[in-house]
Amino acid sequence: MIRLNSNVMTRIALMKSNCTIALERCIQSFQILISTHKDNVDMQDFIEVMRKGLECCVDCLDACESTQVDRGVKMHKCVEACDICIVECLKYNLEESTNCIEACQHCIEEFANILA
Repeated sequence: MIRLNSNVMTRIALMKSNCTIALERCIQSFQILISTHKDNVDMQDFIEVMRKGLECCVDCLDACESTQVDRGVKMHKCVEACDICIVECLKYNLEESTNCIEACQHCIEEFANILA
C-alpha cells in the first residue's frame, strides 16, 4: 500500500480545487457569451465555438469531480477548446470576451500544471 504524506494530499486537493474553480469560471463565461449573443445572426459561428467550449468544460468538470479514468483525455480536449475560444474571442472585440479569455487562460494554466 502506498502512503502519501499530508503535504502531498494537500497539494492534490488544491490542484483539484483550482481546476474546479477554473472550469466553473470558463463555464460561466461561456454561458454569458452564448446567452448575450445567441440571437445575433452574424455571430452564429462564434456561438457554436463557445458551445463546444462549454461542452468540453462541463465534460471535464464532470470527469474531474467523479474521478473518471479518462479525465486526462478530457483535460486535453478542454485545453484545446479553450485555445480555440481565446482565438475566437480575440476576433470579436466584445466586452464579455475579456472575461472568457481570462477564464480560458486560467483553465489552460491549471491544466498545464497537472498535465506537465
